[in-house]
Amino acid sequence: MRFFLTAASLSLGLVGTLPAQEAPDYWFDRLDKRADSSLEVGLNMAIRSKSQSMDADGRLQILDPQHFRLNLTFRAALPEGHESGQKELEVHLLTVADGETIWIESRNAAIEMHRVMYLPLASMNEVEAGIFYMGYGPHDELHPLKAIASLRQLGDFQVQSSGVNQVRLIGRLNEDGVARCGLPGPDFPKLDQVTIELDSKTGLPQAFLLRHDQGTAVHTRFKDFSFPEKFPKELFQYEVPEGLEPVDMSFFLGKRNKAESKEEPEKAEKESAEDQGT
Repeated sequence: MRFFLTAASLSLGLVGTLPAQEAPDYWFDRLDKRADSSLEVGLNMAIRSKSQSMDADGRLQILDPQHFRLNLTFRAALPEGHESGQKELEVHLLTVADGETIWIESRNAAIEMHRVMYLPLASMNEVEAGIFYMGYGPHDELHPLKAIASLRQLGDFQVQSSGVNQVRLIGRLNEDGVARCGLPGPDFPKLDQVTIELDSKTGLPQAFLLRHDQGTAVHTRFKDFSFPEKFPKELFQYEVPEGLEPVDMSFFLGKRNKAESKEEPEKAEKESAEDQGT
């Protein structure tokens, strides 16, 4: 969640004739080649709209789809006179996938908030994956190279060279792309204008801008890509801090894993009825 608008030209016209290697598929193919690689990268993100503004920075480490670690700090201005007495909301968020479970620890010292939630990896579907929305592609894909590479099926792009060692892909998402990449919630219009800035030497993304002509925008910048073959194993392990009771995140996502349990059918049925207000 984060972003700002650097309104780069979104004209889809090409100036002159570009060589074959400058076609969009050439750059998407380069991303595809590393889309399954383990990686580590710094992130800086910003979201801007008429009603909301938020920034975040942190680091993403991915071994494979079942083992990853995301450490982010979010900042958002609070309205004057907020009950917390603070002018800015700052939340530290640690997400760890240990191969079986996704753990999310959030902390805000100013309002004395500290909690842990979890969700079994096996139960997470595409909708629930949206909780990891990072502003650089489909909700259900955390890996930045895979997410950006997948956009070739979700929109129409053209290449615009834009400086030394940089290439810019510009385009619009199709209906499926808008649904899978846009910001959730009624306050945000459907985002469909995409700018992808790539390093022309490495083929790696430098920045990703998703915006709407009303001014809403999500802007993600990438810093210091690396592709370690191994990570310290403790990076993908998590222990709940002493004194905290972890909460099953499926409750907030509108489903109960316990409802599928054969060991507690009566309790699960009662909890499900309470959730539905019956």
